[in-house]
Order: sequence, then C-alpha cells, then structure tokens
Amino acid sequence: MITKRISSSLSGHLDKAKDEIWYSVMPEYIKGIDSFEYIINRTLYRPRELIQFCKQIQDVSIDKSVDLPFDESSIIEAEGIYSKNRFDDIVAEYRFQHPGLDSVLETFRGSKLTLNKDELDLHCLKISLGELKVSELASWCNEIDIENLKDILWKIGFLKSKTTNQENNFVGVYEVRSLNIRNIEQFQIHNMFSSYLNCLEY
Repeated sequence: MITKRISSSLSGHLDKAKDEIWYSVMPEYIKGIDSFEYIINRTLYRPRELIQFCKQIQDVSIDKSVDLPFDESSIIEAEGIYSKNRFDDIVAEYRFQHPGLDSVLETFRGSKLTLNKDELDLHCLKISLGELKVSELASWCNEIDIENLKDILWKIGFLKSKTTNQENNFVGVYEVRSLNIRNIEQFQIHNMFSSYLNCLEY
C-alpha cells in the first residue's frame, strides 16, 4: 500500500519492485535496523499510522531541504513529532473508557523502555496508591488492582509483551489478542510512545 502511494507520487517508479521503491525514499537502515521494520514497529499496524509517520518524515525533510532518500536524522526528528501526535490520538480515542489516560501514561516519562514484571507491577502499584500522581479524571486508577491496570495498558497498545526467549521479541495486542499477560515476565513500552515519553534504552 505505502509503496503504491510512493510510486504514484514519483515519476519513473511504477515498474520497480516494492523494496526498490521504498529505498528510493528511505535509507536502508535507521539506528542499525531495516528502515521499513523500524517505521512499522512504531505503529499499531494501522495503515493510517504508517501514512502519518511517512508524511511527517516528508514534511521534516522538505523543511530541511533534504534530498531523497530521506536521511536518518530527519526520520528521528519526525519520529518525535509523530510520537506526540499518536500519544494525543490514543488519549482521545480512549477518553470515554479511560478519562485522564494521558496523565497515567505520563507517569512512564523517562522510564526504562523495557521493564520486568516486578518493575511494572511496582510502577502500577504506585499509581494505584497515589505515589505517582495522575489527574482527577483518572481516579479510576485507584479503584482497580494492578493486574487490571496492566491489562488496560496492554489493550490500548501502550505495552508490548515478550513471549519467547528470543532477544527483542516483543509483541503487541494487535498481534496476539488472546495473550494472558499475567504470565508475562518482561514488557516493553511501545516504540510509538517511547520517543515522546523519552524512555531510556538500558
């Protein structure tokens, strides 16, 4: 889908292979990761998110007068803007089910990107006890146990879960909806949010 949009906007690309079309506008790697994998891993696999991220990259690159293919620094700059926009969109999407959700997610600002079960449980416990402040709208956090709070964070796509012993093999709810996260020992804040929240990779 995205390569069709790219080819339709660039002359002379209609007959090229999908990979060739992609790499005509994107670098091969971003932070050592294949650029398509890097970008798709910052979505919840919704087509509009992929389009939104690519459009933001284009806007930043035009502002910086960057020629094709776009460079890594422009993509990382665009990621920060995209991450903030998606944060706001998710908060708006769940404003009726989980009012004040932004203040709950903000408690993870500057946290580790990857959290083990004990670390996540402690963080959720601090929210429920009021040690980590959330808005009055999010008072529902004080009325549920930490497992239910974790389940909410999982279901909205904020958390990914590690299901195998393979390194960095974290999956989201949009990939395995039937997963029981009570049995999960390691979690990761989704990359779609981590840039805006300045989560640390250590």
